[in-house]
Amino acid sequence: MEHIPYDAMQMPEQNPLHIQTAIALGKTLAKSLPRMGKVQMKLFFAMLEHIDWRRNSPGSNIVILDNQLVKSRLGWNMKSDAATAKRVRDGLNGMIQDCMVAAPADENVQKAVPLILDVYGNKCYTAVAVNPAFISQMSNLEACKDYFRFDIGDIMGFKSQYSIYLYMELRRRQKYSRSLPAITEVRFSTKGLKDAMGLDFGSYTNRNSPEGHFDRPHFEKDILEKPLEEISQSHMIELYPPEKGIGGTAQKWYRKTKWEGNVKYYYIRFRVREEIFRTEYGSHINAGRFEEISQGFLPEQGKEKYSVWLDGVKKALTSG
Repeated sequence: MEHIPYDAMQMPEQNPLHIQTAIALGKTLAKSLPRMGKVQMKLFFAMLEHIDWRRNSPGSNIVILDNQLVKSRLGWNMKSDAATAKRVRDGLNGMIQDCMVAAPADENVQKAVPLILDVYGNKCYTAVAVNPAFISQMSNLEACKDYFRFDIGDIMGFKSQYSIYLYMELRRRQKYSRSLPAITEVRFSTKGLKDAMGLDFGSYTNRNSPEGHFDRPHFEKDILEKPLEEISQSHMIELYPPEKGIGGTAQKWYRKTKWEGNVKYYYIRFRVREEIFRTEYGSHINAGRFEEISQGFLPEQGKEKYSVWLDGVKKALTSG
């Protein structure tokens, strides 16, 4: 598939609500993110947009979200600010219990801790208390090489959560030639794809079979081919059709090989277009929006209700 080189493209018109076109996530956290639904994952990436990962020092663990920006990113159409605020808070509150991550501080202690500690908000803004154990995986990242950048528009544009997870998995598996992204062919077993996309048993079994047999046609059509088609339209990942004459059965964006009549591996060829992050498009950041959001939330920070919430977050940290 041919893409127009980003240095030949004009800077796209920026939505004035949006802050960044690219976000970054530390490799350790990116590899250990808990499985979330599509809306939760998009909310997580919307939260990352509100963090200046390029700054010279680690940011606060309290991240202030502009509800209208989140609404714009996720394509919601509710009319009232109160309804938008509730949907943002409800989605993030669900992540408090659902999103447990291995604690990074002590490798000898296999302890799962919450990624998000608590959520507070009003009609316009939502404050998210991120576990301080992970904030260094979200900010001050340009001081090191151990992070991945993602195109936030890609994430928000995917209709399937399988697309998001496969996209992230391919990003992690990019290989390099002389420090430049090379065309990479990755090999997945069926189980490897299931694990990469966080599939549960019901996602890939035959719904009409009482024995729950593996439904490979359904798996390939809805869980592999549709996400690959979405990814082929993304900014960051360029997919390539299978090479000819190397065996197996070729489909549009993958090939598969068999052993003793059963599918053994799926192969996908791609390249991460990291050059987009060096262009005006990929490096766009509206620094004024950070200040605007900070100033907009400032009155809330003077309220006793917010102070009580903040004290509760601090106490939970010291007791936990």
